[in-house]
Amino acid sequence: MAQTPTYRIETLGCKSNLYDSRRLAEALEALGYRQAARGESADVCVVNTCTVTQAADRKSRRQASGLAREHPGARVFVTGCYASASPDELEAVEGVEAVFGRSEWGELLAAVRGAPAPAEAVPAGDFGIAGFGGRARAFLKVQEGCSVGCSYCILPRVRGRPRSRPLQEAVQEAERLVERGFAEIVLTGINLGSYGRDLPGAAGPADLVAALAEVPGLERLRLSSLQPAQVGPPLLEAMDHRVVCPHLHLPLQSGDAGVLRRMRRPYSPGQFMDAVAMARERLER
Repeated sequence: MAQTPTYRIETLGCKSNLYDSRRLAEALEALGYRQAARGESADVCVVNTCTVTQAADRKSRRQASGLAREHPGARVFVTGCYASASPDELEAVEGVEAVFGRSEWGELLAAVRGAPAPAEAVPAGDFGIAGFGGRARAFLKVQEGCSVGCSYCILPRVRGRPRSRPLQEAVQEAERLVERGFAEIVLTGINLGSYGRDLPGAAGPADLVAALAEVPGLERLRLSSLQPAQVGPPLLEAMDHRVVCPHLHLPLQSGDAGVLRRMRRPYSPGQFMDAVAMARERLER
């Protein structure tokens, strides 16, 4: 009897990439593959790349070439943000069979299968997973893309325009994850604080947090990075719930107002300090 073919996915970068890799893993499993055990040779290797820095690009290339050496005979494919931005650089890596951008997973799965992938195996849109492997907590992506346009950032080009997941759909996925034993969920997105701006009805991050906090069986809800200007009384009030962890990650690229303007960051040092003070007052009670 033929053995079940195996896959391995290596993920670089952000929590959203981890979520995306889980979607890809489920698609490979729908094609009849299983995840290779630790130390087991894989038939198919996929690198889900990051491109936020030159260091991330180098690491992505090293990861691809390393997998080709570690799994002789394996078919090595590359996808993700770096693959979308600079496919030629990855195609030149020894051992890589093919490179697919983030919007080309149908083609990736067809290449793996050697024939057109069935529709049910191709992840549709930006969202939707059934579980999160062997992890103790699950990531829930509710937002994709960014239009801020910071001077140094490539993400609007590789991730596209902002897209938000309908609130009820996010709640339903959270319910499924909790039913599968994930007591902790981490909310993630490329620009999480912009959630809902593209949706009818004006549901925002505060509405999303409030709705998810009521999911039966959920014990902990965490938020990934937010912009300082996205922190305000409605969100902090929604976070005043027993299951929402009193923790915020607010990125600060510089404390100099001129540098922030040249970086086209959507806040000033004063706005950052105001957001921190507001959060401390509400969350450290």
